[in-house]
Amino acid sequence: MYEEQITRLFRDIDRDGSGFLTLTELKYRMKDDQVKAYLTSLGIDNADAWTLFKFIDTDCKHRVSSEEFVSGLLRLKGSAKSIDMMQLMEENRWIMNQLVSL
Repeated sequence: MYEEQITRLFRDIDRDGSGFLTLTELKYRMKDDQVKAYLTSLGIDNADAWTLFKFIDTDCKHRVSSEEFVSGLLRLKGSAKSIDMMQLMEENRWIMNQLVSL
């Protein structure tokens, strides 16, 4: 059920029909009250576009596929604290990468 709804949301946000979302597309659509309401219904109500995009762009290619978008939102679905945990995980990953490169 959620996967189908999130896939529809992805297609709605993907204005150019490329099959990928860019940060620009996500920023634009996150201003829409319907998109905000849907994300809030998933428990993702305090995320800005950049934070959300950073978490769901798992391959760091600066574009998000439908699969990344769906799985990313499903991971964040639920507690409003999920976005905070994802942010901590991202910061931890960045720190570990910095340490490895020393």
